[in-house]
This record gives sequence, structure tokens and C-alpha cells, in this order.
Amino acid sequence: MASRYVPLKIHNFDLGKITLLEPQELEAEQMVDGLLLRIPGTISLTEQVDAKNVVGRPIVRGLRAEVRWKGRLVGHAFDPTPMWTAPLDDTPFKLELAVTASTVQRVERERDGKSPRFTLTLRGDVQQLLEPKTDLRVAVPGGDEPEARIRQAPSWLSRPYPIPTDIVEVTYTTEAWVGMLHRTGVGENVVVEVPLPPAPVDPEWEQVWSHLRQARNHLAHGGSTGWGHVMVETRKALEVWHRIEEPQITEDPNRPLRQRTVDQRARALRRYLQEFSHPAAHAHTTHFEPTREDAVLALATLAALLARRNP
Repeated sequence: MASRYVPLKIHNFDLGKITLLEPQELEAEQMVDGLLLRIPGTISLTEQVDAKNVVGRPIVRGLRAEVRWKGRLVGHAFDPTPMWTAPLDDTPFKLELAVTASTVQRVERERDGKSPRFTLTLRGDVQQLLEPKTDLRVAVPGGDEPEARIRQAPSWLSRPYPIPTDIVEVTYTTEAWVGMLHRTGVGENVVVEVPLPPAPVDPEWEQVWSHLRQARNHLAHGGSTGWGHVMVETRKALEVWHRIEEPQITEDPNRPLRQRTVDQRARALRRYLQEFSHPAAHAHTTHFEPTREDAVLALATLAALLARRNP
């Protein structure tokens, strides 16, 4: 089972530990595409004295971590401090992790209202600055004292050893995570991803998917012309779909609206979406200039309806 700390050792010497924290408030800042999350932790380093009276002062360099969400790589977090030197007692540090907007969206969808849990594999090197605790006395020939001159014994640096690659598991509270998203502004956008199944083999349905892909491409190009083409391609996809399956709203026209089934209401939504996209197909007479919001509404609704139908 994963823990929240990693012991630091060289051979049989316990040099300290690195602990990742689970604070009530997460620190982050917004980036162009996502956010920079600062993962908090503490580091402790203790000086050691061996049997030969040599003091070992632990040093940690290049502290970083591989961060994963449900086994998938999120990114690599780095400590901006180049080196930590003993003695340290739960000294705070922060690993900086760049998280893309699409990754934030995936985490939001998959955590399903629960507290997000990440696993980290720490990397870095630990070594010791070795310093003899006693001075060296240098004999001076012909002097009054046999060891008249005194100098400090030289120190040396041990070779680096990798930090144990233990898996560290951290869970942030829902309040801490959501609060961080709202403070950075990343959580102000409501993003819904509608994955589509592969296009059916039936050539009629392939035409529907072809118009859907064209609409997606036009949305990427943007601009008033691109958004208008999104609306047009949406309508064309619906027209082909209507030829395959007539969207009958209800078999009994006298049935009250509230008594319609979910399938009947979904078919009605197809009709309403066709009417919504109609003005863009006749912009020369309606003088309708669709916005990006209109195009996103049309494309997202069409994609969701097709995903629900899953022919």
C-alpha cells in the first residue's frame, strides 16, 4: 500500500525522509492552457557521525516526481530549489506540476464528485558531504612543538545515490481541489466531452458521421464563416439521419407532453436542433450570423444525440 513519505537512506544510514502533504488549501496559478499546481511537502535531513568520527551531511539534488492519475501519466513535477542540505526538520517545499486543461477536464469527469487521488514516484539524488570531526595536526621539523601547525581536515562528497522509487499516494479533499479550480478560474468553465463510437459500416450512417467531422473541422477553424458552416453541416447530418429514421415525437399526438418517454423526447430534440440550425443554412435571407456559442451548442448536441443512438 502506498504511503505519503519516502525514507532517505545510503546503505544502512537513515538520512531523513520526504513527506507529501494533503493540505486543506491547494496553491496553483492559471496558465495559458491549464494550471500550474504546487504540490506541497516537507523534507527532513539529519547529520550522521560514523565510527571514525566522520560527519555525514546529507544533500538532496534534483528533486522531482512522476505524477499519475488512475495509472495514467499526468506529467512531471519539479522542485525549483536546486539543492537541500542538512540539517533540516520538516522544511516545506513545493513541486511544480503543469497540468493541461484537457487533463483537468478528464480528472473532473473521472473523479465523479469524489476526492482526487494521485500517485507520485519521487526521483532525485541523495549524497553526503563527509567532514572529519577532528583536525589534522601537521608536524613541523625543528619546531618547538612536535605538531605546531594545525589545519582543518579536508571534506569530500560521496557519490550520488538515487532516491528510493517508492510510490507515494496523496488524496486532496474535494473542497481543496474545487476551491483551487475556482481560484485559478479553470473551474469556471463547464466542459463536457461526448465521445463518439466508430462510424457505422452502413453507408447511410457514414454520411451522418462525415457531416459531423466536417462540423468539427469548421469549429476548429473558427470565425463567423467557420461557425456558420458548423451549423450548416449539423443540419445536413440531421437531414441524412431523418431519412434513415424519421424522428416521430409520439405515436399519440393527443398524449400530454409530460407523458412522453425519454426516447420520444430525444427524437423531439432532433427536430428542435434542426430548426435551430435552419437559419444558418439560409443566412442570405435570414441575415443570421451564428456565434461560436451557437456553433458549440449545435455540434455538442448533435454529437451527444449520435452517441446516445449509437447505431
